[in-house]
Amino acid sequence: MHKIALQIVSAFIPNKEKRKAFRKKHKAVDTNKLLNILLETKDNLAYLKTDLSNSLSNITLDLNKLQNEINLLKEDKLNPNSIYYIHPQPSLGSNFSSHKREKKQILILGYYGDYNCGDEIMLKRIIEQTYKQENEISVMFVPSARYNFDQFENNIHIYYPPQTFSDLDKIASFYDELIIGGGAHVDDNTIENLSHIPFIGILLSKKMLSQQKNVRWIGVSTNNELKNKEYIPDLKYIIENCSEFSVRDTYSRTILTNLNITPNKIALTKDLALTISERKTIAVTLINYLDNNKKLIQFINEIIQFCESNPNQYQICFLPFFNSNHHDEKMFKEIISHIDFKGVNYFIAPEYYSPEAMLILIQGCDLFVNMRYHASLLSMNYNKPTISICYDIHPHYWNKIHYIHEQFNNKNIISYKNYQNGELFNHLKKL
Repeated sequence: MHKIALQIVSAFIPNKEKRKAFRKKHKAVDTNKLLNILLETKDNLAYLKTDLSNSLSNITLDLNKLQNEINLLKEDKLNPNSIYYIHPQPSLGSNFSSHKREKKQILILGYYGDYNCGDEIMLKRIIEQTYKQENEISVMFVPSARYNFDQFENNIHIYYPPQTFSDLDKIASFYDELIIGGGAHVDDNTIENLSHIPFIGILLSKKMLSQQKNVRWIGVSTNNELKNKEYIPDLKYIIENCSEFSVRDTYSRTILTNLNITPNKIALTKDLALTISERKTIAVTLINYLDNNKKLIQFINEIIQFCESNPNQYQICFLPFFNSNHHDEKMFKEIISHIDFKGVNYFIAPEYYSPEAMLILIQGCDLFVNMRYHASLLSMNYNKPTISICYDIHPHYWNKIHYIHEQFNNKNIISYKNYQNGELFNHLKKL
């Protein structure tokens, strides 16, 4: 009886060595004491069961809460007003029916669309360098929330990464030229994902080169060492056969030449961000309390006329000053939709989140055309050439606008109410 009781009690001890030690220690203990230990163990197990049950209940509640949050996030991603909204775009290789096949089809790959400022500047420069009437440009983007695709004005085809490896054959057959543009894309750490540029870049380059297509790697850089024995032969094949392969630093060039790649196949170039056009920026602030967009459109057309008369010297920055319910941003987008910019570069500055951010924007611009009082006050305070269009159909504007222009000895004031066509253009020419 004692032996059976000892075996029953020790059976609750999971560790084999501890089980043996328990049996040895209690070998001489009477059976009643062992049964008491057994009853105590049973009670402890009951408490443990209760605690485990409570823990499982809490885990279930947490999982349900997490699932609800995931469901809400999924709904947010479908809501264009949500900060989590991801704009729907076709995947690369799914359909090319909207392309004009008589044009040269160019595909640009890079880490674009995820709001990394350096990559976005490099993309801007590649598009500027590539954009011609005979070319049709496609860019592959990383799907990101609230990315501003409007900046491209339908001048490019926008795609997300391909869904399947079979899509790569369609892509290689359709495009005439592949550009891998700027960034640390020579990377032998294999991530087999079609949204990973070092991976898809190698695959597509090989496929397009095998079809005698044009392949260019521009301003790229390498890891601090390359040692993947499967990756290196593919990279060497691409460098030896592509029409252009340039790196943005001497260290990357040395790493590649040490792989016995022909040195004259590897050009050293500036980072693409350093090749950006140095244009002056005309900042524009507008008011449309009466929704008279016709007159505002006339103002912008005269600014465009001035920019055309000074080719490649100016770009236009629409500066949101009143951001309640995105008022100015919406106004700018509506006005822009009715204007032909005739190749003049323009953009809408981001809505400011602090006064300091707005002051930095103002300091960074070169010339101002303002309807906003404080915009004129600040731009003149920073010694920026400023033209104020006095919104004198509103009773508050005449006094304050004329006073600050007197204080800064600036005579460039135009009456909104009595505006004559060509007046703004003539003022701009005199600055």
